Amino acid sequence: MKKTLSLILAALMIFSLALPAFAEGDHTVTFQGPSASLITRSPGGDDIGPAYYFAKTENGRACFEEDPNGKYYYANDGYYHTADELIDIPAGAQTYSPVIFAVNTPIPITSGENLSFMVYTNEAYNAATAYVYINGVKAEKNDMGEYVVAVDRDFNVNVKEDALAKSMFNVILTSGKGYSLKTLQGENY
Repeated sequence: MKKTLSLILAALMIFSLALPAFAEGDHTVTFQGPSASLITRSPGGDDIGPAYYFAKTENGRACFEEDPNGKYYYANDGYYHTADELIDIPAGAQTYSPVIFAVNTPIPITSGENLSFMVYTNEAYNAATAYVYINGVKAEKNDMGEYVVAVDRDFNVNVKEDALAKSMFNVILTSGKGYSLKTLQGENY
C-alpha cells in the first residue's frame, strides 16, 4: 500500500512540475484559404489575386514589412500609400508590403499574446460582408474593424464564403458605337 501511494505521489509531483511548462507553451493559428469557386480572375482573364486574405494589424492599422527595395512607402493592392493617404509613387520609391498571413500553414503564436488581423478582399468582393469564424464560432470585429483573439489554444480561422458578397456597380453608358457588354461567366446581369 505504501509503495502504491509513493508511486502515485511521485507521479503527481512530476505532473505538477510539468504542468506550468505545458500551459505556457506556444500554439498555432491556421488561416484557411479561399475555395476555387471564388472569383480570382477578371472578366478579361487577368489574375486579380486571392478572393480574400488576412493582414496582420496593430491597433486597427495594417502592419507592414520592408520590401527588399527599401523603406519609405506602403504598397498595398498595387497602390502606394503613406500611412494615411493614397499617393503618386515617386521615381525609385522604396516600399513596404502588408504582413499577410500564409494560408493553410500552421503559424506559431505565443500563449498570452493577442492575435489581431483584418480581412481584405480583391475588387470582386466586399470585405465588409465577410463572416469570419474562429474555431467554428463567428467572430466580431472591434471598433477599429479588426479581429482580436487572446491566444490560449490552437486556432483555425476562415471566412464563410457563401456570405461573401460580390461587389456591385451601377454603370451608366452613353449611347454610341464601338463597344459591347460582357458578363462574367455564369453570372446574370
